[in-house]
Amino acid sequence: MPIQRRHLLGLIFAFSAVLTTAGAAQSPSETELQRIIRTKTVRVGAVEASPWYIRDLKTDKWTGVVPEQVELLFSSVGVAVEYVPTQWGTAVAGLQSDKFDLMGAYVANPQRALVVDFTSSTYDGRNGLVTLNPEIARATEWSSLNKPSTKVAGVDGAGATVAIQRLLPEATWTVVQANDAMMLELDSGRVDTIASNEPTLQSYIDTRKRGTMVMPSPLIITGANMAVRKTPDKDFLTWLNTALEYFRRTGALQTIGDKYLAVKR
Repeated sequence: MPIQRRHLLGLIFAFSAVLTTAGAAQSPSETELQRIIRTKTVRVGAVEASPWYIRDLKTDKWTGVVPEQVELLFSSVGVAVEYVPTQWGTAVAGLQSDKFDLMGAYVANPQRALVVDFTSSTYDGRNGLVTLNPEIARATEWSSLNKPSTKVAGVDGAGATVAIQRLLPEATWTVVQANDAMMLELDSGRVDTIASNEPTLQSYIDTRKRGTMVMPSPLIITGANMAVRKTPDKDFLTWLNTALEYFRRTGALQTIGDKYLAVKR
């Protein structure tokens, strides 16, 4: 094993061993990470939004990009993952009210960074539209779509929705709570186009066997991060970034990305 990888893995396990000892007895000064290591459970906010989170309604098992990422990270230190259903638009409130400890595939922006902390990016990708409307399919500039006659559906609080709304403030927006509801708006003809990240847009095309993906100029790139509560000690955030960097270098994060986020071009 290369020296850098051994060093990073050693940091992960050494840090966890220290915190296990320090958190053996519960105390008012216990940090987020000490509690997680002591209880051997981390609570992760989860939104039914393929490919980021996929919930099997029969077994209640979660798969997808985020579940595979967090289970990879936390299994390395013997911590189990508990999923807490939420929505993109209420995820910040869920973190602040201690309903869960972490939110994955959450886009960092200046407003959110005032109230929660973010890890380094776990995915950087393009955002755009899928449409069944030939006129929108020919659009090359966002400005040509910025008019009330452009009917767009997006998911409340999703990074792509927030980013694209800034470029299309004059469009007629329908904001819903989940990807399935957004896609139904397009299926029903109530909107001309849906706004999302590239993997989600590709998923619509793959499952419906129709639709045109449009990436007008200027190109919008957003990252997917993990979000945690703001704490003075920052130990949980530090550990997450260390673990992410280790598994990025081993190629494990890339393997997860290739499994769920591969896009046809």
